[in-house]
Amino acid sequence: MKWHNRFLKLASEVATWSKDKSTQVGAVIVEDKRIIATGYNGVPACIEDKEEYYAYPLKETYIIHAEMNAIFNASKGIRGMTLYCTHTPCARCAPLLVQAGITKIITYARDDSYTLRWSDSIATSKSLFKEANVNYLEI
Repeated sequence: MKWHNRFLKLASEVATWSKDKSTQVGAVIVEDKRIIATGYNGVPACIEDKEEYYAYPLKETYIIHAEMNAIFNASKGIRGMTLYCTHTPCARCAPLLVQAGITKIITYARDDSYTLRWSDSIATSKSLFKEANVNYLEI
């Protein structure tokens, strides 16, 4: 549990790098207690990070989720690795994580407005993880 808490704390720190005022998400990909990549929700690297991109409807188009950024930031394949994430990955990110080969996801157990707002997406993600034999743990 000590290492899970450390990596979740790091994911929480990475989340603060996001300029999204409504939901800051951080992700850390780990292999054998080594950090492989981090990511936070934000605009693509070649796009100016404008505040208006974080408002709907542009947010749906311009913002790359933390989990996706962590995958993109990994310098090698991530098959068989663990993702630590501040929030349950959404239904948009879940298939990418499965396809990339993530085998374990560890996140905080949440009981807040995020969980209520994204309940359908979270349920879909959990179902996908179960079907793909991805170990999912909330602490």
